[in-house]
This record gives sequence, C-alpha cells and structure tokens, in this order.
Amino acid sequence: MSWADTETNNNTEKKEIEYLKFEEGVTVLRILDEEPLSRWTHWIKEANRGKGVGIYCTNDKTCPICKVNAQEKKEGLKPSERTYRTSMSHSINVLVKTVNGKEVNKVMVLEKGNGLFGQLHSQMAMLSASGLSPDLRLVDLIINKTGTGLNTKYTVMPNMRKIYSLDDSEMKLEKYDLEQLKPALTAEQITDLMGGANFNDVIGANNNTENEVASSDTNADIDIDFTQPE
Repeated sequence: MSWADTETNNNTEKKEIEYLKFEEGVTVLRILDEEPLSRWTHWIKEANRGKGVGIYCTNDKTCPICKVNAQEKKEGLKPSERTYRTSMSHSINVLVKTVNGKEVNKVMVLEKGNGLFGQLHSQMAMLSASGLSPDLRLVDLIINKTGTGLNTKYTVMPNMRKIYSLDDSEMKLEKYDLEQLKPALTAEQITDLMGGANFNDVIGANNNTENEVASSDTNADIDIDFTQPE
C-alpha cells in the first residue's frame, strides 16, 4: 500500500474484461505482452445449474476437483473417463485491429488453450529463423478461424510485410491485469460450484464471468494431481 492508494475512489467500478471471441473468418491482431500468463483450468459441468463454468485450479492440495481426479485415477479411470476435465489455459493482452476486414482497434484478452497458443509459440521460432527477435510483438498476426465446436480450427500467420516494434501509442494502451481476470476460488467455493451453484452467487455479482474455456482449443484430459506430495 502507498499514499497514492489513500486517494483511490472506493466507488470506482472495476473495468469489465473484454475477451476476444473469434468470429469465423480472419482476425488481425497485435500481441501486447511479452509472454502469456498460463494456468491450470478445470471445467465444472454442474455449475450454473448445469450450464457449466471454467475455473482456475487452486494449484494446491486443497482443490476438491483434483481430489476427485486423484480418486478416479486410483480406480483406474483414464483422464478422458473422469468426471472433471483439466486443461492448460493461457491469457494475453492483444490489440484487435480488424475482424473480417472491419476495423476494431480494441485491447482485448485472448484466452485459449494449447491448440492456438502452440501455434503462436511456433511463430516465434519462425521469426528467429528469419533473423529477427523471437518477439510476437514485432508483427501483426493473421488468425483464420474455421468450423465450430469440436471442429474449430485456427491457422496463424505473421504479416512479415509489417515488422516494427510497438509504437508509443500502442505502448501506452491500457491493458488488463491478467492476474485478476477471474477470482481465486477457495476449496469451499469450488465445492459449491460442483453442487450446481451459480458462479456469480458464489463469488459476487460484480465479476465478469462470460468467458469460458473452450474444450475444442484446450489440451483437455491432462493428468495432473495436486493432491500428491511434491
């Protein structure tokens, strides 16, 4: 805490998080962060009265979902056969420039799994092979989305005709605090969600919970277990 914090307006509303939800077709964007923030995510199908919700794992032995997964593992169930799905989720700030040729120019959060972010990472190697710094902030990225649901596919290409570091106006863009995208849930709150509770009821109605981890773009069914000793 600092003296500056004493002048903070307690009534200031939290900025609503705008997630990038890809439309079918071509999105052109510029990465704004040096690297993504990555977290383990669980999908709780019973939450929100059966509509489901994706949450961040507690990453420790208190996680009730990890306990269920650990028990089902002992019973011989494969990850794909278990009650709860686990995936790695990655978040990064991006400047969305155009969507299917229409100008957007908005800062949004891109949050997806290894499917898309693996392709983004591979573009860093391509930049390096071209004699450039492996920094995705150097180029506009052209992302083409085809299909829907489990048939969704993304193709990523850098625009090598526009290579430049972020300019002053882009450097000054207000970005989202990736650490604060979703609240850190307690084991008790996760248990309530497993029982069908509504997410907003559990954590408070002022949180933006519209973004969900899409199973079509995650490395679903990963076998992790935070209940075991290190």
